[in-house]
Amino acid sequence: MENWNEDKLKLDGKEFVTTIFHPSGNNEMILILGDNIDGKNEGLTFLHLYLFRDGEVEHGLETLAFNTSEEALDFIDSIAEMSALEFMFKSIGIRPGYF
Repeated sequence: MENWNEDKLKLDGKEFVTTIFHPSGNNEMILILGDNIDGKNEGLTFLHLYLFRDGEVEHGLETLAFNTSEEALDFIDSIAEMSALEFMFKSIGIRPGYF
């Protein structure tokens, strides 16, 4: 990103959930942010997944919506073992924004 400024970067998701580091130890990770993770608010729980490379946002990967916070947390617990096909069945297909 040319002329990138941290103050100008805005990601979807108000709550930090977790990070998943690349198994080979390179400089890539997935940052997961969320909304309504504790389930205290009425409505859906959202997870926003972003790919980071060398400490910078490369792009948004996926936004997932869950009926309950428990479903979202179960998804996070199982994401490392999921096949690509399982992941596609769980995803809704909304790309998280960053601008």
